[in-house]
Amino acid sequence: MRDMRTLARLFHLFKERCDEPVDNASAMFVKGNWNFLVDSIESFTSDDEPGKIKHGLKNTLYYLLLNASNILEGQAMTRDCQTSRKQYQDFAIVLKHHQNIVFADAKYQINKSRQERLRLPDRLPEEDSLSQLRNHCLSVINQMSAQEEVHGSDYIALRNATCCRITLYNARRGGEASRMQIDQWATRQKWFNEEQLNNVRNRELFEKMQVVYGTGKGNHLISIIIPNDCVEAMNLLIDQDNREASGILATNNFIFARKKSTHHLIGSDCIGTLCRLLDIPSFDINATKQRARVSTIFAAQDIPEADRGYFFKHMGHSAEVNENTYQRPLPVMAMEKVGTFLNKVDGKFMSLSYMLQLNFNLSEGTSGTS
Repeated sequence: MRDMRTLARLFHLFKERCDEPVDNASAMFVKGNWNFLVDSIESFTSDDEPGKIKHGLKNTLYYLLLNASNILEGQAMTRDCQTSRKQYQDFAIVLKHHQNIVFADAKYQINKSRQERLRLPDRLPEEDSLSQLRNHCLSVINQMSAQEEVHGSDYIALRNATCCRITLYNARRGGEASRMQIDQWATRQKWFNEEQLNNVRNRELFEKMQVVYGTGKGNHLISIIIPNDCVEAMNLLIDQDNREASGILATNNFIFARKKSTHHLIGSDCIGTLCRLLDIPSFDINATKQRARVSTIFAAQDIPEADRGYFFKHMGHSAEVNENTYQRPLPVMAMEKVGTFLNKVDGKFMSLSYMLQLNFNLSEGTSGTS
């Protein structure tokens, strides 16, 4: 409905600019009317402030027009109308050809605003708030896990605390850890065999945590690591007697199941619920900020390049996405490392060939020959 309203508003402007009367919006998808469409787009996306545009709307229009032309082409194919099909194909070609001319300013502004916004320190969660939330989750989990059975409000409290704990621990997206299913937890041991465990250097790690694999964004497998403090809680949550007594349907196979529903919780909702309970501002902590926090801390570590891929695999994204979307720049390190180096170079007016022979020791503030 939103897309159709947007197209309708664009069509209204388009009709005002056409040389000839038009009866329906399909006229916007005729390559001969391209200039009229461009004028309509510029008018539609112009801001009240001179020289500014509504870059989000303009960028949306590109993909909306492209998608609409594909739908119209499909309809023409269904009707076996080759003339109309060719018309929409030609329009899509013209639209893609002019993308960098008509829509480049919107794309630039979006990237610029996004990069600036992501680099603000307040985009990371407050450490004190994060610690308060973590301690609350652990307190609830430890208290409830000591019981032989949990029903009613105790079950709900344990479910929310465990889902929140695992989501933040793994820096997972809000809907990933929360859609774990009972059979995934019950068969988690299948991912390892004794021979593999005998060959690992830190076997004690496998006594401190468990791992479950589920689907992530893009429908690929992602790892969800369960710390030992949540293991007993997970067993209580999948117990059928506990679930039945707490209003969980027998047909619901999700561990973090909603009451009287076949659906699962969303990790972000659990985080928000507990933040409100603890009077933590809702904007302080969420799944995205935690992913940014963990990605930033990881970027500051001295980890071999070959090992970094395992982290990106766990996060469910590439190194490029980690750097450009989640990882917050480290201004302190930039000042310390790069600033120190530039201070050394500044004022050393000597030949470039000699400069290249120097080995700058950034940490000690001295330089020596390599």
